[in-house]
Amino acid sequence: MSMNFAERTVEFILNVWVGSMEDAPGEREQYRKARLQLLGVEYCAVDPPDPRYPYREPRPITVDVAEPDEEMANTLAHSPSGFAGRFFVNDWNAFIHFAATDARLDWLGPTSKREGAG
Repeated sequence: MSMNFAERTVEFILNVWVGSMEDAPGEREQYRKARLQLLGVEYCAVDPPDPRYPYREPRPITVDVAEPDEEMANTLAHSPSGFAGRFFVNDWNAFIHFAATDARLDWLGPTSKREGAG
């Protein structure tokens, strides 16, 4: 994750799950590398990691898309033409909250199997 305050952008480099639960068990874990850019960022807040989790280990994290926190989305000003959301960081037991006016997803590579999956 990187943020450009002057341009009001946040960028995430992700391995997006593109598999399907209908696929055979060994084929479900298909991923594709992507860049997600949030444009016109109104806010981006990272919750502190839960101290009971091994968040200090230098390794990639796993996130899941979650509905926005209603209290945060309603309390903090954001454009009515935009959107709010958040990622749940499994490895931290915490969230990354955001609101922006637009987003762009660019694929950076081919579909591949995640190491250790299947």
